[in-house]
Amino acid sequence: MKIDLHVLEQLEKEKGVSLSAMISALESALLASYKKYYPSKNVTLKIVPDSGLLEIVVKKTVVDKVNNIFDEISLTQAREIYPDVNIGDTIEVQVDPKNFGRIAALTAKQVWQQKIKEAERNAVYEEFKDRVFGVISGKILRQEGKNWIVQLGRGEGILPQKETVYQDRYAINERYVFYVLSVKKLKKDVEIILSRSHPNLVKRLFELESAEIRSGVVEIVSIARDPGSRTKIAVLSRDAYVDPLGVCLGLRNSRIQNVTRELRGEKIDVILYNPEPKIYIASALAPAKVKRVEILDQAKKESRVYVDKSQLSLAIGKDAQNVRLAHKLTGYKIDIKIEE
Repeated sequence: MKIDLHVLEQLEKEKGVSLSAMISALESALLASYKKYYPSKNVTLKIVPDSGLLEIVVKKTVVDKVNNIFDEISLTQAREIYPDVNIGDTIEVQVDPKNFGRIAALTAKQVWQQKIKEAERNAVYEEFKDRVFGVISGKILRQEGKNWIVQLGRGEGILPQKETVYQDRYAINERYVFYVLSVKKLKKDVEIILSRSHPNLVKRLFELESAEIRSGVVEIVSIARDPGSRTKIAVLSRDAYVDPLGVCLGLRNSRIQNVTRELRGEKIDVILYNPEPKIYIASALAPAKVKRVEILDQAKKESRVYVDKSQLSLAIGKDAQNVRLAHKLTGYKIDIKIEE
């Protein structure tokens, strides 16, 4: 029988499946199929590269009386192929078993389908493997259990429930930008885990908005996020002539508005990072106005902040959100007191 090499060549062009890899896989699968139906002990099978012809060669022992047709051959039959052989010799016999063409065709189809799936899986993995810790745009496809499945071009991403944001509605076909947590090639597919709640989503969105942030001229030093509600970011500039706050805000607040829009209205406070803890802590509590800051224990990172009575609720924030985010941002425990 003959394998259509043109089909394999077309698969190589369209799906990126190596012709040699396809032939090797076919040979292995066809050999396994042959042994299943024709249990010879010593058999080799190969596809002739130029023609696609299938050659099956079985090593058989020359005997006086054949008891095992798969591994033995009579002296009379053997001498029709090799006139000088004797009983006990081992010869190679090319075989063309009856009905194997149908089996081979079915096997070839299964191998093609398997290789196509492997090629598609490899292509998806190669496309997305370098997107880890970056952002990607995708469309909500469906819900599976508590997770959301996201269409990402040729691939599909998984948005686990723990990576969602409560105010996102995740309507089918609605487009979002996601943070890529991981990309793994599994046995049957590629697993792409996404997040809408990760703090670095905010950072990557600002990078998309600003060349200065992408290049590192302006650095986002720290991020504290309460997903869906509020985020604080601390920034600094590596260039004395570049205003980091202006870079983040943009002309007429256009950049920060774009980020806020993508985060579905999440509020963002941008503050200047300062290596001096007192100044940094005071800034982190914005929009509250701080009277003074005491560092109680530098090693344990404990501080006390004094504010006017009118600023107390603002400094603490609803459900202690403002002081909690300031703590995450600076790394300092913050005890807020009213300045008498």
